Amino acid sequence: MNEPYKSFSGDRRDMIFELAHQFFELGKRGYKNRSKNEPLPFASISNIAFSAELYLKILHEQYGQPQRGHDLLNHLFVKLREQDQKLIIERLTLLHIFRTRGKNITREKLIQHLENHSQLFEGFRYLYDSKERKKAFKTEIVDFRFIVDFVDVVKVICNERK
Repeated sequence: MNEPYKSFSGDRRDMIFELAHQFFELGKRGYKNRSKNEPLPFASISNIAFSAELYLKILHEQYGQPQRGHDLLNHLFVKLREQDQKLIIERLTLLHIFRTRGKNITREKLIQHLENHSQLFEGFRYLYDSKERKKAFKTEIVDFRFIVDFVDVVKVICNERK
């Protein structure tokens, strides 16, 4: 039996980046290809949320502080260096202004969005479990655009630091 990723010659961060990229692209593709009458594609959301975790973990790895866990806000985002948090928020704000043709968004609103989506991976992965379902649905609606924008921003930052 071949070793997994035997042909992969990169370091740990490169492997995490590649995995995050694959989960992100799969998630976006699944969401894009659903029919109009199809319910929200839970597997797509789960893949995108997992990619968000992995990209945040890359930022931690850059400073020799590997992280475990799934909570996007309280575990992974809040433990980032302050300048990384500010950079993510700044870029998300600019992206939001661009998408909404000039409407500004506050840091507090962005943090609230992150809080509302902080347990998506765990919640959607175990959607059949009623306790986990409560984690997945902290709000009435999953803001797919927000979570994709968040991942895009963090991915670009990770890519710039390669």
